[in-house]
Amino acid sequence: MNIEESELREILDKQRKSVESKRFPIESLLSLFVFILSAVLGQVFTHAIWVRILFWLIVLCHACFVLFLIFKYFKNRYSETDFLKDIKNSERVRNFSLVVLKDISGKFKNSYLLRYDCRWKCFLLPYLQTHDQDDKEFIQEYVDNVLELSDAEIKDVKFDDVVKYSVSDNMTKKYHHTFYLVNFNASDSKLITKRTIVINGEKFKWFTIDQMKRNKAIEQKNSETVNFIARNF
Repeated sequence: MNIEESELREILDKQRKSVESKRFPIESLLSLFVFILSAVLGQVFTHAIWVRILFWLIVLCHACFVLFLIFKYFKNRYSETDFLKDIKNSERVRNFSLVVLKDISGKFKNSYLLRYDCRWKCFLLPYLQTHDQDDKEFIQEYVDNVLELSDAEIKDVKFDDVVKYSVSDNMTKKYHHTFYLVNFNASDSKLITKRTIVINGEKFKWFTIDQMKRNKAIEQKNSETVNFIARNF
């Protein structure tokens, strides 16, 4: 296993609160026992009702606090297994196939079709998890059936390896992206009827490179991909 010090530090910083709160609150349980014992003795030796009520109110408040600490302990536990899992995740390369649809001469000239991703909460190139090194048939099936494009064909394939911060998972990840440039007949496609369109329940929108760079969400979460398609497509 090979992991850089910066990546290890990032994992530790992310889980610092969980690690620091790992100790079971035994002292709080002991103090709760003392409070309960004091309240019981107060019932025996104290006849003033307001003193008894005060004792039990203190016990109740402290009991709630101890329950909160116990809940926090079990919720935030970060074990050695969790640590090793995070290390392996930081080393694992995620393989994705991205579909590049560019309107060359139509209504949205020099624009690229992006799909809204609910997990990332921004528009991204349509993507699929890579099945094989050559995913052309898989991509062609997606273009034909999901995007409902007629006479579409894959024109070019390019690759990019990138290390980027995943905003959704709060950690740096390694990605291997395969870009498939797809030619399609703009005159026969309903994709160019509107700038924003919904296909099979998914929201798509045409963006130029400048529009992508001006979009704060895209620039923050996916600037590497935007720069790559600007250079290569």
